[in-house]
Amino acid sequence: EVPPHGTHNVTNVMLAIAVAQHEGLRPAAIASKLRSFSPPAHTFDVREEKGVTLLDDTHNASPASFAAAIAWARSQPAEHKVLLTNGLIELGAEEYRIHTELGTQAAPVFQRVIFLSPHRANAFQEGYGRRTEFLGKRTQRVESRSLLVCVGRMSSQTIRRMLPV
Repeated sequence: EVPPHGTHNVTNVMLAIAVAQHEGLRPAAIASKLRSFSPPAHTFDVREEKGVTLLDDTHNASPASFAAAIAWARSQPAEHKVLLTNGLIELGAEEYRIHTELGTQAAPVFQRVIFLSPHRANAFQEGYGRRTEFLGKRTQRVESRSLLVCVGRMSSQTIRRMLPV
């Protein structure tokens, strides 16, 4: 067992094991180090806040971690699932295609998708197949016992704004 959540981290863990073995570490020492590993804050961090299960992947998301967040959300028992995102940055010419694919993956999982700004939302919405929301003063907060998945750069204050009062 290792602390990092998300299927996208399997490769990272396997590479860490290979390097440790190459450097001569014993299996028990490798296992101990992996169990005590602490990923950077806001990196696929799962926690409970104000009765909401929250996945915080706002440190530095990638297409793989975004897809892993969607897959993880699919496996969760919450009836109401909300995605809060700013989209992904630094994708170059692949930006539209990647956001469209992520929208397609998100469609059967999330009842609501809220973007922080309209940039990147059009491509995501095309794949999602229905309207996305934009975060504003009138945006409805998530309900208690919901799942809130936060992906892409955003502040902790933005996340708290979506939690029940």
